[in-house]
Amino acid sequence: MTTDDPRNETAPPRRGRGRPRKADALSGAERARLFRERKKQREAARAAEGIPHDASAEASLHAEVIRLRGDLDRLRQDNADLASALELFLAARESGRRIPADVYRNIYDSVTRVLAGRSR
Repeated sequence: MTTDDPRNETAPPRRGRGRPRKADALSGAERARLFRERKKQREAARAAEGIPHDASAEASLHAEVIRLRGDLDRLRQDNADLASALELFLAARESGRRIPADVYRNIYDSVTRVLAGRSR
């Protein structure tokens, strides 16, 4: 008889398939609870490292938003000025007319003003 034969009473019992169970294994609910606790601790640590919530920080962020909105308005106006100057230039060029010196000067001034403002 072989050791695999169930009739062999002296043979050690066969081990089951898969990884053996641990004696102190956690249940699914216990693992989930521990995970949630660790997650809360991680989030609390990240919040502690972040920017403290105080009035001065909030005020400085608000001031920056206002400044950026002003920059955006200025850039939109610059874009509109350049677009109108380009339309004027292209319309005169397509019609074969010469661009009068004062109009050409206005176009040049618009472009140089916008480019000078961007180099700041």
